[in-house]
Amino acid sequence: MPTDPPRSGALLVDLARHSGGAETRVVDTARGLAQAGVPVTVVCLTGSPLADALAGAGVPASGVARSKWDPRLVPALRKLLLSRPNWVVDAHNAQSQLAVHLAGGPHRPGKRRVATVHSEYDLSERRLLGVSVHEMVLRRSIRAGWGLVAVTTSVRSDLERLGAGRSDVHVVWSGIAPRRSGSMVQRRALRRDIGVGDGDFVVLSVGRLVTVKNVGMAVRAVALLHERLPRARLVVVGDGPERQALEQLARQHAGPPDLVRFLGRRDDVAELLASSDALTITSLTEGLPYVLLEAAAAGTPVVSTSVGAIPEAFGPSAAVLLPPRVETQPDGASILAGELLTLALRPELGQGVAARAAAVQHRRFHVESMIADTITAYGLAPLRARLTASEARHEGTSEGVVSSP
Repeated sequence: MPTDPPRSGALLVDLARHSGGAETRVVDTARGLAQAGVPVTVVCLTGSPLADALAGAGVPASGVARSKWDPRLVPALRKLLLSRPNWVVDAHNAQSQLAVHLAGGPHRPGKRRVATVHSEYDLSERRLLGVSVHEMVLRRSIRAGWGLVAVTTSVRSDLERLGAGRSDVHVVWSGIAPRRSGSMVQRRALRRDIGVGDGDFVVLSVGRLVTVKNVGMAVRAVALLHERLPRARLVVVGDGPERQALEQLARQHAGPPDLVRFLGRRDDVAELLASSDALTITSLTEGLPYVLLEAAAAGTPVVSTSVGAIPEAFGPSAAVLLPPRVETQPDGASILAGELLTLALRPELGQGVAARAAAVQHRRFHVESMIADTITAYGLAPLRARLTASEARHEGTSEGVVSSP
């Protein structure tokens, strides 16, 4: 008696020890694929923030090791790959790509492998003696014929620099689901919880505390802003190796002890955004930050460096964009402080920026489109029809938005 062929699914691999925008996208992608009828499992490190987030979202996950250096990692991953021979395998960072290479052996036709790339490696990753290990791994994936997913067109250009053909790369923009707005009572309660008052002008910074996020620029800017606006406060969400140095930098500047508050990692970023007066992005490089989309959905105006896909995706009408390369200039913090002061003194300007950003996010950066494009990139195109009805609700583009090809 004939039997049906094994059903294809998606095995998402993310072995990051910390949580960031890439991990948020992994959770949203896995949940969206499951809702579209695609069997899915996420491979992650046991006990990692990603593992916790997947459990909270009800997404099937498999913890393969406690760290990426655990000798049991590759055998455990190999066992998973062998148990799902017809599944697409999507590796979301360099260490995950390398683990799949080691666990899965050479790429063969019919063994669908995909690398989803979240940033431009020539800008975001440190080099050892002029060599980027991340780029070496990615070049190997390109030579092996892996499918490639870039989260922005600028990342696609970087993949082409590394040897990928333009037609080999699918650009799949990130997207988020609609958010429910909290009440004014909830906003005030959260502000009290994090130690800021109703009359404070609260600037939020969200991200891993690493060099490339350049959070020191935000600390210096709010210290300058405080001289003109005594109720200014900076709230920093995230953790990482730069935290101690940033806390020391905050103590060096004049102002109240609570001028800068470090909250560490939080699971309520959407609520924090809705309770803040502005979000600042001071990164040296970015793809398309998830927190930018979250801010748009929350109605929070954004002041950002002009890096990565931010100018292309939102444009100057939907975000306050700082001059190009200001993040590397000595007066960068002063320029940022000036833009924040303008938003504080003229809130109607911030409201207009936030309203246009919300329109951009709703029309272009929604989760249904991300899932539909991901399914196509995986070679599971027939399943895309299941999303057509919901995707049609969001047809159209907006000023400052470039549709993915």
